[in-house]
Amino acid sequence: MKRFLRYLVVGLGIIVLQTAVLPHFLKIQMRPDLLLILVLYLSLPALSCSGAFYAWSLGCLFDVFTGTTLGLYGIVMLIIFCVTGSVGQQFHRDNYMTMIVATTLGTIAQTGLLIFMLLCFSNNGQQYWLEIVKQLPLQLVLNLATVFVIIVILEQVKKTNYRHLLHILTPRGKSQWH
Repeated sequence: MKRFLRYLVVGLGIIVLQTAVLPHFLKIQMRPDLLLILVLYLSLPALSCSGAFYAWSLGCLFDVFTGTTLGLYGIVMLIIFCVTGSVGQQFHRDNYMTMIVATTLGTIAQTGLLIFMLLCFSNNGQQYWLEIVKQLPLQLVLNLATVFVIIVILEQVKKTNYRHLLHILTPRGKSQWH
């Protein structure tokens, strides 16, 4: 329960940062998808029901904050969590390249799932899919740059021996990206 509340607070902070704070500092319309990175990060250690519920909940909260179709990001984040958790068990999770590959594939999968869901379940899906595809390269670059920054921060935390901070940031008290 404490872990769920901790991740919920971190997730809400990320949603507020992504939807309210970053638009004021970044002059471009695109922003790194911090929620996707968090869901990918949580899905790599192990696939769990509580993690799936957490990914779905944060996706639905993101829908509330962004004003998109309610449940769209909830189901997209749930699918990404389940697929990444299932496939991620086959990879060496302690290598930071796993997170880079997961971010690349996750960003592409998120774009594909958003287009599919909008075309199937939304009346306005026809007008948005081309715009979503055009934004994919920049979104991928922003997400990868953010992951690199997070990797550097976690490595610095690990080097300076802030074990209590590392325990808060990682699911089991050890970095998954070293």
